[in-house]
Amino acid sequence: MDDYIIHPQLAPGFSGCEAPDSVMYLRVDLHTTPVLLVGVGTETAINNASARAAADNQTRLRLGQLSDEHSTELHGISALGTRLRFYCCDRAESVVTSPPILQHTTSTNDVAPADLWDTDLLTDSGYGRFMDFLAHVMTLAAAEGAWPSLLV
Repeated sequence: MDDYIIHPQLAPGFSGCEAPDSVMYLRVDLHTTPVLLVGVGTETAINNASARAAADNQTRLRLGQLSDEHSTELHGISALGTRLRFYCCDRAESVVTSPPILQHTTSTNDVAPADLWDTDLLTDSGYGRFMDFLAHVMTLAAAEGAWPSLLV
C-alpha cells in the first residue's frame, strides 16, 4: 500500500467558497499513474440540476485532463452524497462514458438528471455494484502492471 498516493483536489475553477455544492476530488495514483478519480459533492446537490450538471462537467473535465497520464482506461466516480455515477475514460477513443446530455439550444433541459446517479452506496445492491466497479478497476490496473490485486 506504500505505493498508493491519494491526492485531494478542489474542483477546477473553484476556490472552495465560491460554489456551495462544489466538488472535491480524490485522485488515486499508483506510483505516478492515476488509476481512479472520485468526485465528492454534497448530498443536497442531487436535488439541484445546476449542481448535478456542474459535478458531471467537472468529472469529465478532470478525466480529460488526466487522459494522457494513464495507459488505456481511467475510471471515475461522481458521488453526490451516497448516490454514485460511474465513468470510464478510454484513452484510445478519447471518449468518456457515460455519455453527456447536450444542452438544448432554445429551451431548458436537464443535462444531468438525478437518475444518472443510479447507485446508492448504502443499499446492498449499490454496495455490490460499487465493489464490482472497484474490482474491475483493480483487475485492469493489475493486468497493466499498475495495481496489484487487493481483493480478498
